[in-house]
Amino acid sequence: MEAETGTAASRVIFINSLDAREQGGNLTHPGTSYTTTDYKFHLQQPIAVPAEHSIVMSLHSCSIPYTFYNFRRGINDMLRFSITATGVAAGPTDTIETIYISPGNYNALSLITEIQKKLEAHTAFDGKLNIRFNPDTSKYEWRYNIAAGHPHGHRLTFRLTQPSDDSDYDDDISAEIGFDEMKWSNLGGVLTDVWFDDDGAGNANSFTFGNSFGSGGTPLTYATSTSTDYFWNGDNQFAPAPPINYFSAVDVMANNHSLFVRTNLSSHSVQDSTTNGAFSSILAKIPVDEFRGNVISLSPTDGAVHQLLLKVKVIDTIFIRLTDRKNRLIDLNGLDWNLSLQLDFIETPQIEVAKDKRLEIEEKLYEQYKKSIEEKN
Repeated sequence: MEAETGTAASRVIFINSLDAREQGGNLTHPGTSYTTTDYKFHLQQPIAVPAEHSIVMSLHSCSIPYTFYNFRRGINDMLRFSITATGVAAGPTDTIETIYISPGNYNALSLITEIQKKLEAHTAFDGKLNIRFNPDTSKYEWRYNIAAGHPHGHRLTFRLTQPSDDSDYDDDISAEIGFDEMKWSNLGGVLTDVWFDDDGAGNANSFTFGNSFGSGGTPLTYATSTSTDYFWNGDNQFAPAPPINYFSAVDVMANNHSLFVRTNLSSHSVQDSTTNGAFSSILAKIPVDEFRGNVISLSPTDGAVHQLLLKVKVIDTIFIRLTDRKNRLIDLNGLDWNLSLQLDFIETPQIEVAKDKRLEIEEKLYEQYKKSIEEKN
């Protein structure tokens, strides 16, 4: 230990998730998912830090196979909808149906096929939802048609908010398909349900598009058309000024822009906006800038930039998690990954607390008092 604390030497700990699992350190709940991204690793030789020293830790390097999906079960795989009569807003008492996007890696075009396939296979769905991707705007455009020869019209409503309190669902694909609260609903920072209506008559204004509020409120109509070639592109055609586009860009990577390595050792060194600025367990943020199937790597020259001062004096067990920004585990689909931690020993600086001015005056008066007593004796 003296050779490390007395010089500029570093200690590097190389960890492979397979070795941790073979130790019995896999923390994933049995029977749920056998992920390789939540484990603890026991050090055969614990690291002890002398009282006058501290440890500065950084992520030295990292190697992660890009085998995780951008659409994951229970994270962003749902699209809820209701079918009502034409002109009737879907409300809290209407049945909410659900389709599930199969876990996988989708791009903007393949996601269209998946949504249409799952909707058309659902027993409650009637009609056809046409979707196209506009590469110039990076947004989806929509058109809903009821089945040919259907005697009555229908309204298809995407239920993006919870009827109980109008809050956003956090497990659906609204952000991925272009319905984001930063743009949607009159640019007011409020996400609402969106609907597509075909009255089945084929006359003026037979197709209407708009939004509605899950627990009440008047639905707003944004566009109408009788053209069979019309696709709603998100413009509010009834605005008094030039149309405002309420759609967000399609973002199929909305939940996976970056990966986060978290440890039990870094819980007092990093503050995170997702916890309202409170301390979190984040050790490092790793951008996802590789193609799927490649390896996401962090080299030593990249990893040692951000250093954390640890408060611990003994390191014998290290807990490791690989998550998204919301601290949800990443599933590498059975593959293992590597990381290495760099530990640098530094002398703990002695911090002198400034003496209170009143205390300083009182001490001087006391010294004078003692001196006067001694002179009298």
